[in-house]
Amino acid sequence: LEKIPLWRMIAIPIEVLQKRSNDWVTSLNQGNVIPGQSTVGGGSLPEEILPTSLLSLSVRSPKKFLSQLRSAPTPIIARIQDNKIILDPRTVFPEQDTLLLSTLQNTIKEYE
Repeated sequence: LEKIPLWRMIAIPIEVLQKRSNDWVTSLNQGNVIPGQSTVGGGSLPEEILPTSLLSLSVRSPKKFLSQLRSAPTPIIARIQDNKIILDPRTVFPEQDTLLLSTLQNTIKEYE
């Protein structure tokens, strides 16, 4: 489970994902935690989904915000759902949280 990133991500318990999403909201001082689903992907698991806990951010101009995240020195891949930016902690390793939150905070400041 520790050597293969996909299995590491799949193995994360929902309670851990909920805590991380809540920690992200606290750190950013904005956003909401919403339930969601992670798509496992192609290969031998083409239609598999797992429950997750998502960070939902309301920003003006979500498409521009998303573009800014993807253009960051370390790109952040998020999606737009219901006109909000959505991030899934299942797709971010815990050791990446500091960089993720720093990039989000800097991008949010540009859009205030």
